[in-house]
Amino acid sequence: MNDEQSMVTAFHRAFDIVIGTVPAVPDAATCALRMRLIQEECDELREALAQRDVEAVAKELADVLYVVYGTAVSCGIDMT
Repeated sequence: MNDEQSMVTAFHRAFDIVIGTVPAVPDAATCALRMRLIQEECDELREALAQRDVEAVAKELADVLYVVYGTAVSCGIDMT
């Protein structure tokens, strides 16, 4: 597991967010949450790109990465 995913795992552990122990699709509620978070961040990235705001693009890209790593953690998938 890379450092970034390890940090996200620590966050999940601290806030009692689902952590998959083996690669698997989590329960429906977790799947819905993860997809909602990814969609929200992608929508914000789309807006930042449309505004041609490079600082906002960088922030939104980081947020997209964060929620994708979080989804991998919830699915028990090592992204390295």
